Amino acid sequence: MARSPRGSPQESKMASLTAPSPTGTSTVLNKISDEMIVCNICFETYNRPKVLPCLHTFCMDCLARLTASKTAKSPKGKLTCPMCREETPLPKNGVKGLRDNFFVSNLCQILHAEKERTRNAPRPRSPVPPRREKKEVTCGTHEGEVIKYFCDKCEVPICGDCFVMEHNGHTVSKLKDAASKYCERIRERVGECRERAKPLQQAVSLLVAMENELKQDKETTKEEIHQHAEMLIEAIQQSEEEMVSALEALYTDRKDSLASQRGEMQAGLHKLEECMQAADEALEKDSDVEKLSQWSILENSISEAGDLLPTQGPDVNTCVKFSAEHLPENFRLGVLITEPVFQFGAKGTKDGEFDSPFRVVTNSQGEILVADNGNKRLQMFDSKGTFKWKSEREEGDKFLKPVDVAVTPDGNIYITDVANKCVKKFDPKGEVISKFGNDVLDIPSGIAYDARTDHVLVTDAGKNRITIHSSDGELLHHFGSTGDDDSNFNRPIFVAVNSHSDIIVSDYKNHCVKVFDSEGRFLFKFGGEVGADADRGKHGMPAGLCVDPRDNIIVADIHNGRVDLFRPDGSFLRHIATASDGLLSPYGVAMTPEGRVVVTDVSDCAIKIYKY
Repeated sequence: MARSPRGSPQESKMASLTAPSPTGTSTVLNKISDEMIVCNICFETYNRPKVLPCLHTFCMDCLARLTASKTAKSPKGKLTCPMCREETPLPKNGVKGLRDNFFVSNLCQILHAEKERTRNAPRPRSPVPPRREKKEVTCGTHEGEVIKYFCDKCEVPICGDCFVMEHNGHTVSKLKDAASKYCERIRERVGECRERAKPLQQAVSLLVAMENELKQDKETTKEEIHQHAEMLIEAIQQSEEEMVSALEALYTDRKDSLASQRGEMQAGLHKLEECMQAADEALEKDSDVEKLSQWSILENSISEAGDLLPTQGPDVNTCVKFSAEHLPENFRLGVLITEPVFQFGAKGTKDGEFDSPFRVVTNSQGEILVADNGNKRLQMFDSKGTFKWKSEREEGDKFLKPVDVAVTPDGNIYITDVANKCVKKFDPKGEVISKFGNDVLDIPSGIAYDARTDHVLVTDAGKNRITIHSSDGELLHHFGSTGDDDSNFNRPIFVAVNSHSDIIVSDYKNHCVKVFDSEGRFLFKFGGEVGADADRGKHGMPAGLCVDPRDNIIVADIHNGRVDLFRPDGSFLRHIATASDGLLSPYGVAMTPEGRVVVTDVSDCAIKIYKY
């Protein structure tokens, strides 16, 4: 049957429109909004409404004019929805063959009839409960014909004329029988949706918790920034007070010294002035006897005043300047970092120590499995980094030298052993089950398991190709060769698969990530040359990679010292962790069931776990 869009105004109000109301059918009119009965092309009440697969509804004539318009951009034989731009293949008889939207059609009829009734009927003195009458739905193609049947082939309700003219020879059921059958099918699908909704609900709950945790971290970090800034401001203010205090002390000391010297000079000057006055008075006297009698007294006074004259200038330094210590041009309070939730491991040969931990993978229990290449072993840890077990080499075999590792849902483990040029399969306890690939692999590097197809994918860095095997090791297909074009490789070292079985390869020396379909057909690539546009997701040397539950792609860039996040189409989203977060040479990446990112750092031989 024709449907109205889930979550649209038509469906969300359907129940309220059909429910009984104590205020009569006038309440129905109040609940019908224009958006439910007005076509978005002609902006008038629907006339023979047709519903598209995208669940948008338009008048049949409007759609017909749209397909006939020379300005329409729809491909030949298709109709582009004016609302969402989704393309719909047209039936053989054109727009006329599209599904009728019986709900909208019936709604328009109810509205028209109700308006006519209320226009002519007197207003009731008291509310009267509405009569619930079962109204037969008429065909939108054959006017006046009642819908009584359902075409099983076309899956549309039809009238008798439809059966004879458009659906002749098709299997037809009575409308009531078909409704019962389809209602049961809908209930089954609803049950399936409920089951599918459970992991989504869990994921939503996890995301809400992560958002709350992010918000809390933001507030805590913001407070730390404020406190650090206030500490620096307080230190600056204290330094200012100390320097001003020292300046005042220096000023007082030198001012007092200058004042003391000035007082001594003023006393000598006063004494000389008195001598000069006395001498002037003696010279003015008429008697020579009086002049000569004052001579010895004046001589002694002048000599004493002369002893008060300074032998040199003032000995106080009056220069006081300030030399500022300028902040560097790129000064900042600090840097924002995403510290690992925790990390474990160090360089060494003991349990829990590593020598070139190349690749890492997690299983459904959150356990962490590390390919410890330099120590020629696998090591298994729990989600907290506690050592559990390590692999032992087979008797008489060369030493195991694992590069990459993958796990299956049942816990079995595949590793690429570059020393033995093969892939080895282990049980969940680390015991060897089987091995394969000696006759086809040269330098087996990356490995991934596709649970959707039960295939094992291997990157061969020697032959520059990807091999696809059954879970038992049988070679099914291979693609790629040496080169720098889209379909070839130059040291493909790691591989991952997404939920669609697309194959994602880190093409190490071509400095990019390439994506292929499950058959090896090239889809797209992303990345760039060494050092190019380093802050926007260009790869120096892309190494380990994995996908998150949304098929976003996580890439370890060993050259630029960071882990980057990309959308499924390869467009850059953000940095997950960088050198400022303690990363040196990230090589392998994996995601835990809790949504954290596990990174192997080959420089300090540690496993670092970050929030995502």
